[in-house]
Amino acid sequence: MKLSFLLSVALGIMIVVAAALVWFVLDSMQVFADIEDLLVSIGSESFLQLMDYLAFDRVMSFATIVGVVDILLLTALGTIGAFLYNIVAALVGGLHMTLTDVTRSREPRHPAPYRFGTSAASGIVLLARTAHAPPEEILRSRRVGGGL
Repeated sequence: MKLSFLLSVALGIMIVVAAALVWFVLDSMQVFADIEDLLVSIGSESFLQLMDYLAFDRVMSFATIVGVVDILLLTALGTIGAFLYNIVAALVGGLHMTLTDVTRSREPRHPAPYRFGTSAASGIVLLARTAHAPPEEILRSRRVGGGL
């Protein structure tokens, strides 16, 4: 919940900043003035009220409202997603992974049967086994010299 809240706050801030940047770019390119001139030239005075909604304070208010709604929804969805993931992982068993730092001098002679993904440059080994591994295979891997 904490991580999803912090990420959604960051995304909400990015939405407000992006809206301000887009508004400043469009204003510096005089897009709003050109739209207003076009509406006046075609005689559509009723659409000029639409330009009142494109003022900077209204755009920032709308972006802030969208950011707050984004924070609430993403925090709730992240929490629900984590809850569902934990339920599924508890039911299925999941995949246990361990990152270890192994140097060449301490590497076992007979590696464990569940080890995969050795990186020679950094010496990082990724060990994995399922949560419901047969006990005889775990005991055999311990007898041989590898470990989980």
